[in-house]
Amino acid sequence: MKPTFILLNQNYPFVLSVPPVNMRIESQQKTISLNLIDFGEVVKMGERNCDRISFSSFFPNVNSPFYKVLLNPLPPVSCVQEMKQWKATKAKIRLLVPEFNISYDCYIESFNTSYEERTGDIQFEMTLCEHRSPKILDDKLGIWLR
Repeated sequence: MKPTFILLNQNYPFVLSVPPVNMRIESQQKTISLNLIDFGEVVKMGERNCDRISFSSFFPNVNSPFYKVLLNPLPPVSCVQEMKQWKATKAKIRLLVPEFNISYDCYIESFNTSYEERTGDIQFEMTLCEHRSPKILDDKLGIWLR
């Protein structure tokens, strides 16, 4: 099964013509460890950190057999410019991988490119950071606001 990776910026879908082979989702939790003389070690669990999603692939050259006009008609240089612009403007995007039921609102935390072969393909590595809305307790209403 070949998954579909879609980066959605408002209503503009950016489909990766060549889906990443590997994807890593890192989820951590804040913990504090205290050593008490009379009791021993106590671990206090905090709230979870924002998830980080990392993957790498390449933007194929227009003459490459991997280039698919219907999925993403942009040449590789334009794809890189688009990602850099989204990162620079701090655009909130949505990562969708329907085959794995993955959907994240996120920001581009890092975007690295490399030009390794003379095929015209551009390799990239991307790390996305999950966007979470803070929850605030309203003292007057006694409910959580988003």
